[in-house]
Amino acid sequence: MFKPKTKAQTTTLFAWALIAPAAL
Repeated sequence: MFKPKTKAQTTTLFAWALIAPAAL
């Protein structure tokens, strides 16, 4: 699994998880 090393990466990944399905 992908393991974010910074809080920024975690936030970005979380935002992606929310935005990606909506974009599809």
